Amino acid sequence: MVLLQTRLNALPSARPLLDVDGDFGPKTLQRVKEFQASGFVNGVVDAGTWSKLLDAPPAPRETFFVDGRHLHDPNGNRVVLRGINLPLLDDWSFPPGNRLADLEKTGSNAVRIQWYIDYGNPNRPGYASADLDAFLTQCKTNRMIPILGLWDVTCDADPTLVNTKLIPWWISDEIVSILNKHRRYLIINLANELGFYRWSGAPAVALDAFKSAHEMAITSIREKLHMPVMLDAPDCGTSIDAWLSIGQELIDHDPDHNLLLSVHAYWADYDGMPHINSTVNANLPIVFGEVANKQGETINNVTHDCFYDLDGLNQNHPPNFGFTYQSLLQTLKTQEIGWLAWSWGPDSCQSRNIGQYAQDSNQFEGLSEPFGNDIVNNPDYGLKASAERSSVFARDGDITPSANSMTTAEGGIRHDPEGFAPARKVNLLTWKDARNADRTLHLGAYLYQYDFSFDDGQRVITRSANDDAHGHPGFGYVVSHSPTGNSPLGKVCPPSNVETTVFLGGHHAIHRVELVYDRDQEGGGFGIQIPVVIEWFVATGRDHPVWAVTWKMGEAANPQNRDFDDYLMDVRGPYGSLNFDGAASRNQGDAIGGVAWGDFGLKFTTTDAQLTLNSPWTYNTPNTVCFTQAWTANENAEMGIVQTRVADKEMGYPGRVVGRERGHTSAEDHPDKGDCTDFGPDNRNYSVPCVNGWPYQLMNSDWDPDSGKPAAEATGTKLLAWGSPIGWLGASGFELFDGSASADGRGDRSYATFIVLGPRFRFDQGGEPAGDVAITIKMVEALNAATISDVQPGSLVTQVARGPGASQLKNITHGYNDTYAAYYLSASDNQVAFSFTPAIGTAVKNPIFVIQNYTTQRLPSITVDGNPVSVNTGADAGAFVSLNPATSELWVTLNATIQAPMGVQIMI
Repeated sequence: MVLLQTRLNALPSARPLLDVDGDFGPKTLQRVKEFQASGFVNGVVDAGTWSKLLDAPPAPRETFFVDGRHLHDPNGNRVVLRGINLPLLDDWSFPPGNRLADLEKTGSNAVRIQWYIDYGNPNRPGYASADLDAFLTQCKTNRMIPILGLWDVTCDADPTLVNTKLIPWWISDEIVSILNKHRRYLIINLANELGFYRWSGAPAVALDAFKSAHEMAITSIREKLHMPVMLDAPDCGTSIDAWLSIGQELIDHDPDHNLLLSVHAYWADYDGMPHINSTVNANLPIVFGEVANKQGETINNVTHDCFYDLDGLNQNHPPNFGFTYQSLLQTLKTQEIGWLAWSWGPDSCQSRNIGQYAQDSNQFEGLSEPFGNDIVNNPDYGLKASAERSSVFARDGDITPSANSMTTAEGGIRHDPEGFAPARKVNLLTWKDARNADRTLHLGAYLYQYDFSFDDGQRVITRSANDDAHGHPGFGYVVSHSPTGNSPLGKVCPPSNVETTVFLGGHHAIHRVELVYDRDQEGGGFGIQIPVVIEWFVATGRDHPVWAVTWKMGEAANPQNRDFDDYLMDVRGPYGSLNFDGAASRNQGDAIGGVAWGDFGLKFTTTDAQLTLNSPWTYNTPNTVCFTQAWTANENAEMGIVQTRVADKEMGYPGRVVGRERGHTSAEDHPDKGDCTDFGPDNRNYSVPCVNGWPYQLMNSDWDPDSGKPAAEATGTKLLAWGSPIGWLGASGFELFDGSASADGRGDRSYATFIVLGPRFRFDQGGEPAGDVAITIKMVEALNAATISDVQPGSLVTQVARGPGASQLKNITHGYNDTYAAYYLSASDNQVAFSFTPAIGTAVKNPIFVIQNYTTQRLPSITVDGNPVSVNTGADAGAFVSLNPATSELWVTLNATIQAPMGVQIMI
């Protein structure tokens, strides 16, 4: 049922998204019948319906969309609005003239457009809907998001005017046709500054009327238009606190959940600043539709346009609460909230004009001082420093999606089967693997489901690993144990940010989760709170995602000043359970056939057909890559966590196995063989290492001494997790796995792993069949052993952030950054050339190169050993390329298996 609802949510529909709750209720039935509409409609999900569902492509995005408090473009990339208001119809040179080309030079990524149904002045030159259509096209050409608003009822007290005067225009056939033509990049602003609330005699009654009127307007709009709708706050846009009262109700009323809640920061006599954090905490999609340096005032029916100074210059009258637009923009930058400055001009307050024009010729003369220059050029919050153009405006020759690019889609609401984590929205991130087959991660704050297929050399198997699994459902959250037994599941900690960013070109993507790990979710936490950043990284041509984490110990809250050399903490993430054998539910899954793990030097593996505490084992096979792994007894299925670097002595808990089982087999004698009294305590005698002493947590807790589970009984629990020495998190010094030295657990604590789901055996590998974990280990060894030399032009990067969200740096060798299992170089004038050499006897499949300082959006040309390779031309392309414009990084996957030295050149 979960899979059914998930697939239905990924398909085009006129109906709202389903809650993925496993309940075949009337809404699910309606969606099934809607899907069957082209054939026999009976609401029964039979084999034929299933076949069509699984083959149907996901619905592409047609508009910008709001997720939580953030706006995203149709490619799934977050967009923070940074722009300027353009009083288009107050400029009587329009049409045909306008000032958009001048405004574009500011770097603005959006423009809020003044429009009137009826301008109200018979002397104004005429304009028509065709002029609007042409102007929206010009916005596209200039790569600025048009935000079209109606000014006819500005600052009128009566909110019902939105329905009686404005909605008929918005939903007229002619206007709907124009707006839908531009729907891929358009935002509509229903009514500029309509309705009173604080300014009314009965605020509660007025706010309810405001809400009701806008609910009616949203209902009307959504019958014909589905792009984001921006609503202005009441009281001429100023009352941000109104959104705290009614904002979520309006969002819930919108069947598309695609609203932006706008505020106009004319706050000379209103203290709005404290409400900003409240809207962020409420996860409301706030934007500031107007931000200005001056505010008008009406005294004795006379309007003084520049009466208040909102810029701190003390030229006129100060605001009552010390407000300045500069402090506001600093806050909006920190909170990643969009804003649009008022205004480019013309404006009745000359000081508010950002653009300066000659009166006689109307020629652009430059930016005003100081306001215009500050809005555009301030090195901290100015448009040129902070505005990023949306990928929706890619130009010919730019890096654009290709046939095998990634897709994202909403996946509805998912529920935690064990009820610990609250229900949350998920995003479906789909990419093409090495076979050009789809793989899809169902991601929210963690992984709920993973759909993929593979060819094991005998047949192609399609598999869906869902979270209805024994253990702790879901995967990829963090856990940390402490001496008090305190070990909250990270999935119970609400994330402060969850976003999926598909880079321009669509061949590389990062899903980022930010949260605070709150140890007080369980007793013995002592108020300790640790910021955590998790990233999932996927790339076209690469089978397995990378999971990377940073624990920001330097920013941890420790209100009781616990000594982290005494309160010793480890890490267990990525953590959780998935039915990696493809079972539909926890009670239908295969038993665990065996487990393995590897430390920096040796590998442990059980050697019989089904895991019990009496399983024989070996722990003396040479190994270089830390990993943990489990496989099933009957299905050709395994799951593993494989670190992206080699020989890491900081990984794995050594407390039991070092000096005992490590270096031996179950048939040999070793110290404390069968004696686990110090680990539990556990008075039983069995073969495998003590269940409370495995270096990496797996399903060993099933046999906890207090569980009553017989030693000879098998398990179907699919839990996999990581492990570290105690003290790895926060201690000033902790012992490495082999006790050879100590390391520092303070500051940014980071590592990365491949998350591997696939067959236990691939029968086409030659020699003994190998599974995906073994193949991934060889890949990591090859990635770490390859070298880069002869970099000219450009340079090799030698330092990068320790991990996702880290502020501290780490040194890297030959450009290899284990956070993403990719090689880092820096371009010179958007060019780089280098030699790449795999180690003798190794092969590097589809290596990824990240080129920093790439400052154009143009598609590069790439040569290998002097021969040009095709770029972004489909599955057979020689290279898959994406651009992250936020970091000026070009991500390049060479679609080849490299076994010999090669020369690579990347240039415009």
